[in-house]
Amino acid sequence: DYPKPKQKKHVPKSVFIPGGADYHATDPRKHTFTKTEIDVPIKPKVYRSKLKPVDLIPHKRSETDTRKTIDDIRMRQNHYRPGNSHAISSEAEKSKLAQINEYKGGKALPNELIQVVGEAPFETEKRLKERDRIQEVRKKKAIKNGTYVPPPPTHKKQLSVDEQLMEQISDEIKDRTEYLNELLQEEREYERNIAINNENNENKQGIVQRNNKIRMKIDKIRGEIANRIQELSRLEAL
Repeated sequence: DYPKPKQKKHVPKSVFIPGGADYHATDPRKHTFTKTEIDVPIKPKVYRSKLKPVDLIPHKRSETDTRKTIDDIRMRQNHYRPGNSHAISSEAEKSKLAQINEYKGGKALPNELIQVVGEAPFETEKRLKERDRIQEVRKKKAIKNGTYVPPPPTHKKQLSVDEQLMEQISDEIKDRTEYLNELLQEEREYERNIAINNENNENKQGIVQRNNKIRMKIDKIRGEIANRIQELSRLEAL
């Protein structure tokens, strides 16, 4: 048998009665604390910049930043082309404006006093340059493909600029004269069809409209021929 554990007898504490005070009095040596809850408003959080005042003071750029800026400037100078700008009030622009006023009609005068609208010299020059450019591209393409046949050599004398322009204008007059003859032939055929279809009003109206368009083309070609003859006469008088 195991021996019984030793147990200490519980002796109740005597009630503190200081100086014979009231039996229900509390011991002033005992710590008492009452937790008081008060609703305190919460201040919202303010997000402030991480920059310090010293960061806002201008400083001298570092060597790395300076090199980056210089490299960027050099890259722009080497790889970026300037804008395609030209003088606005140059002699070429003034001459172009004068040609537009001369060859492109207008509304300041009656139609009887206005020259027939036609192709201006600067437009002719532009068209011929475009034709030469296309011929040069076709030539390079033919040489690349091995199908280029060089033209036979000619012993034509070297012409001056005015002589070349006169020859060019003469060729244009010849081409337009041939085209004018074709239009006149077509106009005569339409007039013949009008006489045949005189009874059918619908067909007649359509033929008349097409005939009017042909007459407008004829007037335009005649005006262009007249302009080129005038230009050719001016060059011959020089």
